[in-house]
Amino acid sequence: PCHTKQWQHPAAELVLDDDELVKIDGANRSGRDDGPSRLPGTYVRLALDVGGKFGLPPPAKRAGYLQGTRYVRYFQARRSLLVWKVFGRRLDGFRNDEFAYETVPGDTSTLQFHGEKVAAEDLVKFVPGSPTKAGTPAISLAYLGDPMPPPAAIDGSYVGPDGRRILVPPLTDEDRLTIARWVDLGCPIDLAGAPEPGGKERGWFADDLRPTLTVASPAPGENIIIDRIVVGALDYESGLDVASLHVVADVPILGAAPGEDLASRLQSTSPGVWQLPLGKPLELDGAATLTVSIADKAGNVARIARTFSQRRVR
Repeated sequence: PCHTKQWQHPAAELVLDDDELVKIDGANRSGRDDGPSRLPGTYVRLALDVGGKFGLPPPAKRAGYLQGTRYVRYFQARRSLLVWKVFGRRLDGFRNDEFAYETVPGDTSTLQFHGEKVAAEDLVKFVPGSPTKAGTPAISLAYLGDPMPPPAAIDGSYVGPDGRRILVPPLTDEDRLTIARWVDLGCPIDLAGAPEPGGKERGWFADDLRPTLTVASPAPGENIIIDRIVVGALDYESGLDVASLHVVADVPILGAAPGEDLASRLQSTSPGVWQLPLGKPLELDGAATLTVSIADKAGNVARIARTFSQRRVR
């Protein structure tokens, strides 16, 4: 309610309800093509507007380490103004007066250091580890004002420019930690959208992990006796596609020719475990290979090629 495009001057000049695609500057600013040059407006304002095209810029453009906007410093939640505001305090161990800062956000003419006004051209950008002239403070951001959402908006006494009272719920601890994790991950965004019913998830939340697969019998290398085939599999995310199980040997087994799929002969003994008793122990002349594969419902395939042999009795 406070950061809406419906107001001529939203709080902190920050709009958070505009997801229309907007063109971003510097899609190749890192020397490579970083993907689409048009992204949702709310995301751009929070994470990709270092020059302040859509809101307030940092006090020194590109000041500091990977400053994406005034509000986030990539991979550093503790150094990000957005995170300070939702936690209600500065979190990086510094004090405001250790740097020169704007007393009016976005207005470099209000820069001060230890209570005295200073000119931007007399200061330096804050770059960790870089040398500065003796006595010359660096420009950085300060924690000022109320936490977000402000207490007045939580108790319903906040009045917007249209004269209406605003009431919003407080953030939970998990809400705050979600924002901090997002910044620490580098502010990722999933542009794939929700999958169609029955379709596969795409983008950031796609299941790209193969199932866990094991062959308990036969064991790799030399076996004393081979009287059964036992395999097990598990997939935590999308779940196993049981119909995709394939078990193929390069030697005859129970009348099946080499290369014939044995999966239909295996019996499920418990969830994710299949067994094929051979009745009579297998007799091998040399090494053999058993190839087992299974996919999850997202299409990720796990495969094991087990080479085994039988110990010869002398």
